[in-house]
Amino acid sequence: SKDDILLYYFRTLHDQTVELTKETLNSKKAVSTKLLNIIESNLSLLKQNESITKDLINTTSNISHPLSPFGSELAECQRGAIDLFKQALAAEHSPGEYLDSIAFMYWFYHLGICLCWANDPSKDGANTDKLLKITFPLTRKMIGITRIGLGKSMLIKVSNLLRSILLKWD
Repeated sequence: SKDDILLYYFRTLHDQTVELTKETLNSKKAVSTKLLNIIESNLSLLKQNESITKDLINTTSNISHPLSPFGSELAECQRGAIDLFKQALAAEHSPGEYLDSIAFMYWFYHLGICLCWANDPSKDGANTDKLLKITFPLTRKMIGITRIGLGKSMLIKVSNLLRSILLKWD
């Protein structure tokens, strides 16, 4: 069926992202480099089949679609994607609810970048590349601020709220 083909495509995309990021994640590179590598690797794979992938993302970005990133059909892939962000962040954070929340927020940010790319009319996704270049350092700083005082508990609460509203698999 069409959904089986989509499911296979998204699982293959995840496996390829894992493979592309393995070397960087296992390196001693900066956490920012590792996080950006995950997002850029995923985008580069999406760009390889641009016309098809853009349609797939726009179709499955509907939260009620069974193959949306929030649906149970892709739970294994999405947990794996969040785990990539956890691996990248492990040098800065101890395991626990805070690390889980930060990784989830980076995954969520990454989904937003992918959705922007899927609707980006510029040549080769130039606007998305610009958006990533500008917003990634800002996102790092905003999430970094959450280490201080009440920020940590606020980030955990926001992450938990998004999970409870959106995820059908958590």
